[in-house]
Amino acid sequence: MKTSLISILVFFFVSQAISQIKTEYPDIPRIDVHVHASGDYEAISRYLDLREILLSEYSTNLAMWINLSSGKNPITNIDSVSLVSQNRMLCAYGDYEAARGLKYRPEDLEKQRELSYIGYKIWYGPYYRTLKDGEKGFPYVDDPANEPMFRKMEELGILAASLHIADPNGPFGNRTRWCADPVEYWREITALSNVLEKHPVWNRYWAVENI
Repeated sequence: MKTSLISILVFFFVSQAISQIKTEYPDIPRIDVHVHASGDYEAISRYLDLREILLSEYSTNLAMWINLSSGKNPITNIDSVSLVSQNRMLCAYGDYEAARGLKYRPEDLEKQRELSYIGYKIWYGPYYRTLKDGEKGFPYVDDPANEPMFRKMEELGILAASLHIADPNGPFGNRTRWCADPVEYWREITALSNVLEKHPVWNRYWAVENI
């Protein structure tokens, strides 16, 4: 009952938001680059229901999603996710403490590609959300330690899926306004710009949010 009510409320608020948006290009399919349905097949079916509502009520074609592996229902069977989602969900694996060092190594990427993962989510910022006071790490996405991974991603065409930069939260347990420190905000943005300059191919196939 609680899950059904939450779904109805989500549909309502999305519908209200979309009703305020007019687009000159209604025929262009939309791709949602950040979905945490993971391996929850019930949640995946609700995304399909939402798609039908948007299509019938607003002529908005939410055609595909990038599904991120995390939470209580990790993606353990991409074929099953594809079947349940009617081939509308592509799967990516996640890295949520990148400031401590990337979870995966460049040599892991080919195996992930063989398993049909199309992207790598990197949660990068601000560093004080994950690093404790005095803890050393790799606080910015352009740290040289990340370069081997980025070169391999570029070589294999691995999507930088939902790359988080300048996330709106403050230190853990004390969430604040959107990156309240403007200097820190622009350090995060500049670091991303540096990565894109080194890897221009990413400009053709990357999905970024929270800029």
